[in-house]
Amino acid sequence: MQVIRYGFFGEDIAQREFLAAYLSCCETSENEILFEAVPYFGKQFGPMNNNVVDRRCADACREAFVLGHPLLDWLFIGRDVDSYDFNYHERRATELRIKIPEKWHHRTLLMLPMQCAEHWLLYLARYATHEPLERTPNSKVKELVYVGSKSKATIRTELLAMLDSERISWLAGISASFRAFHEQVQRYLLALPAA
Repeated sequence: MQVIRYGFFGEDIAQREFLAAYLSCCETSENEILFEAVPYFGKQFGPMNNNVVDRRCADACREAFVLGHPLLDWLFIGRDVDSYDFNYHERRATELRIKIPEKWHHRTLLMLPMQCAEHWLLYLARYATHEPLERTPNSKVKELVYVGSKSKATIRTELLAMLDSERISWLAGISASFRAFHEQVQRYLLALPAA
């Protein structure tokens, strides 16, 4: 069994929770991979927003691959794109990739939802729809995927529990930003040395 220690450097809890649920779906007995989140990672950077992610992604890589204890195998950098224009999504990805030192490109994965990660969760709630949900305003989407008061809102756990390989394939077919993320993860998995 190969254990991949990973960290998440990103702007919100929805991305972190979605990532953990997604990676658990990638763990199968046939590929013999176990993903282990390193919980300390990212806490030293303080509260995140898109500006902090943009400005400090190279610092996060240094912490992940040089300074951290334990060192990470993979680093996920999450940032909401806040647009439904996929060309803008691609420009943001290119801008972030340029900020990451090239020697760490093979260990750094970008998680860039078109508007926000909550849109990916809304797709799960509306499984089998063919409606492009990324044009739904962020505020409306958040009302649909969270429970509780605004100050103590949590993601509806049944949405994360819906994530499985069938829904991952479906989501990759309907959301261009999720497809870009999923294909990146699959490429990284294929490039892993045999255990």
